[in-house]
Amino acid sequence: MITTINKDILTVDKGVIVHSVNCIGAVGGLAGAIARKWPENAKKYREYVEHQKSSIMLLGSVFEVNVAHNLFVANLFGQYNIGMSKQQTEYSALISGFKKIADTFFYGNDTEDLYCGALGYESVSITLNDVYIPYRIGCGLGRADWEKVQDILHQIFENSHKNVYICKHE
Repeated sequence: MITTINKDILTVDKGVIVHSVNCIGAVGGLAGAIARKWPENAKKYREYVEHQKSSIMLLGSVFEVNVAHNLFVANLFGQYNIGMSKQQTEYSALISGFKKIADTFFYGNDTEDLYCGALGYESVSITLNDVYIPYRIGCGLGRADWEKVQDILHQIFENSHKNVYICKHE
């Protein structure tokens, strides 16, 4: 089930926070705010990008970082580059990333063993019930169309048995 709530995504303290990132390791917008709140996420995200042979291959993938007890940040590679001259968010990358998140966090057992990247980070076993996605994910600096992104979210998450919250902070 998908529910839109009035909540600052940076105040989430349990579950999975999903946000869209680029494949070059730059942080701005919400990614910048997450980097300031949880610097370990930005550090591991940048290391992960730097260790890729071909960063374009990251599109549509997800890199999870355990930032606090029972709290993960899912860095969804939704755009390759940055810039405001054109749309950077790629819908196909969002679809792939959201499907990976749905498969990882929803389908199967409630307790998931997550391997946080290919850099030797430890596996962590947690119970996941809630996923938080920012309102207009990929639409700010990435310039995607929110109506299209909403359609994607509903197609992928509408029939899940867990809670998906769209955080719209007003």
